[in-house]
Amino acid sequence: MTDGIIPMGQGFFVQATSPSASITIPLDARVHSSQAYYKGTTSAPEHMWLKAIKGEKSDQLTIVFADDATEGYDNGRDARKIMSFNGNAPQIYAAEQNEKFGIDGLPILTEAGRTVDVMFKVGESGEQELMANMESLPDVNVLLEDLKTGALQDLNENPAYLFEGQEGDDTNRFILHFNPTATTINNLGDKSGFHVYAFENEIIIRSEDPEANTSKTIWVYDVYGRIILNTVLAPSTFTKIPLDVKNATVIVKVAGSGSVVISKVFVN
Repeated sequence: MTDGIIPMGQGFFVQATSPSASITIPLDARVHSSQAYYKGTTSAPEHMWLKAIKGEKSDQLTIVFADDATEGYDNGRDARKIMSFNGNAPQIYAAEQNEKFGIDGLPILTEAGRTVDVMFKVGESGEQELMANMESLPDVNVLLEDLKTGALQDLNENPAYLFEGQEGDDTNRFILHFNPTATTINNLGDKSGFHVYAFENEIIIRSEDPEANTSKTIWVYDVYGRIILNTVLAPSTFTKIPLDVKNATVIVKVAGSGSVVISKVFVN
C-alpha cells in the first residue's frame, strides 16, 4: 500500500492472526492526500477466473500470472479465501502450500505449463456449473480435469462445465492444466515416460522404461469432455491407435504404473 494511505471510501480487509487480535485507527490517522483508488490504477497482468454457480448463488476463483509472483503467498498478489457464511452457496478456491486462495498469484507461464489444484465445496446438492473467462489470458490452452468423474474439458472451446455435486463430496475435485501438452499430473516432469502425438488419423504413444514394460490405460476425449475411446494397451514402446475423427482437436490421457500424462493433439 502506497505510504499506508487508504483513500476515502476504499474498502479493505484485515486478517487476524490470533483470537485476541484487534486493530485501532486513531483520529489523527486522517490526512489529506491525492492518493487515487487502488483498483484499476495499474494494468492487470494475465489472468483468468473460474466461477462456481448454483442457482442465484456463485463464488469465484481468479488465477493471476505475474513476473513478481511466487509459488507461495505474496502480499499484493494473493488473496486468501474467505469462506461464505451462507452454507448453501458453492465455494471454489485454489489450494497451494497449505493455503487456500480466492486469488492465486503465480509466476509467468512457460512452455512447460503448470497445474493448479482447485477445491470445490458443494453448498446445495444437484447440478452445478463452472464458468471460465479467459479473455485476459490470450494464447494459453486450459483444460479442466474433474477428478471425481475423470472428465476432461477444453475451456478454450467450451468455457461452461456442468456436473453433479452432492453435499459432503470431497472438496479436492478439479485440476486446471495450463498449456497441457505432455503435462504430467503427478509432477514427474520429463520423467513421465510417455510421449503423445498425432499423425493423420492416428494417436501415437511412445513409452520409455519403465512404462514400456507395463500395461497402460488410454482415454481420448473431445473438447467437450465426452469420451471417444477408452482402452487398455499391452506393454509396448510404440503404439498406434486409429481414431474415427478428422480435422479435430482431442485430449489424450495416458495412465501407466507410475505417471499420468494429458496431451492435447490435433487429428487430421
